[in-house]
Amino acid sequence: MLKTDAFAPSRFTSEGTITLRGAKVPYRTVCEDNVFYDNDGKPIASIFSYSYFRSDIKDTKSRPVIFAFNGGPGTSSMMLHVGFLGTRRIKYRDIDDDSLPLPHYESCDNEQCLLDIADIVMVDPVGTGFGRLLDESKKDLFYGIEPDAEAILTFIQAWLARYNRWQSPKYLLGESYGCTRAATVAGRGSLGASDRAFSVPFDGLILIGNTVTVGKHFRDKAPVHPAVLAFPTLAAVNWYHNRPSNQTVEEFVAEAKRFADTEYLLALYRGRSLDADTREHIIQRAMYYTGVSREYLERRGLVVDDVEYRREVIRHKGRYVARLDGRITRPLYDPPM
Repeated sequence: MLKTDAFAPSRFTSEGTITLRGAKVPYRTVCEDNVFYDNDGKPIASIFSYSYFRSDIKDTKSRPVIFAFNGGPGTSSMMLHVGFLGTRRIKYRDIDDDSLPLPHYESCDNEQCLLDIADIVMVDPVGTGFGRLLDESKKDLFYGIEPDAEAILTFIQAWLARYNRWQSPKYLLGESYGCTRAATVAGRGSLGASDRAFSVPFDGLILIGNTVTVGKHFRDKAPVHPAVLAFPTLAAVNWYHNRPSNQTVEEFVAEAKRFADTEYLLALYRGRSLDADTREHIIQRAMYYTGVSREYLERRGLVVDDVEYRREVIRHKGRYVARLDGRITRPLYDPPM
C-alpha cells in the first residue's frame, strides 16, 4: 500500500482544440488529485478528476457542468473517458468485425464530445483508477453506497468552490452502478448534512445502463417483473438487427413499452390462468417486439430473460449479441461476452 507520508498530490494541465458540429472549440484540461484529510491533517484518500473546460467562454455562470463516473462500483472513469465523453476516443472498428483487436490501438478526435455545450469532469472515486485509499483503516469512510456518495458529493462541493462554478447548471452522469451512485449523490445533495455547510442541488441526472431499478440483482425483489423492465431495451435490440417494422426505433420502442406496461405485465401476473386466445395474442406480440421464437416463449412461460435473449434474438443468423452493446454480434459458437 502507498504510504501516506510519501503521497504528493498530482496536478497536470494541457490545452487543445477540437472541431465539434462544425465549430472549433478550444479547451483546457486539469487532471488532479482531490485529497481527503483526517482531523490531524494526514491525507487518507484521494478522488482523481479530469476536468475539461471550454476556454473561450468568458461568463461561466450559465454554462453547464457534467460530473461523470462509471460503475462497478470499482471501475474508474476510463471507459466513459476514452469511449464517449473525452475529446479523444478509441477508434472503433466495425461492430460486426469478429477478429480480435491487436496493438497498436488507435485513437481519434471524439466528434460526439459534449464540450461545445458543457464543461465535463470525469471522476475516479477512491480506490478506482488514479483515485487512492491511502489509509486502509479509513476505508469505511469511502466504501459502501452511502459513504461513496458522500465522498463524491464532498469532492463536487470542493470542485465547485475551487473553480467558482456554484451558479452553473450541474448534472450527474452515471453508467451502470454509476446510475445508483448518481441517484444517491443527488439525494444526499438535496438534503444536505450536519457536517456540510451547503446542500448541492443538481439540475439533472443522465443515466446510462440504468441500475436504479435493478432490484432483482440484490436481496430485495424488484417491484415490477424484470422481464417487463427489460422489454423496451430488448425491442430496441430486435429493431436494430431484424427490422420488424418500418417505424423509427423511437416509435417501435415506445409501442413495445406500452405493450409491456399493460398487456404483457398482466399476462405474466395471470400466468397459467390466461385463456388460449389471450395467450396466443401475447405470444404473437412478444415475438414481434423481441424477435424470439414461439418455442422459446412457450418453454419460458412467456418470460423473456434478458440474459438468454442475447442468444435468442439472432439465433437464426448463427450469432449472439454482446452484453454491454446490443449492436455488437459474435458467432453463436463463441462463449458469451
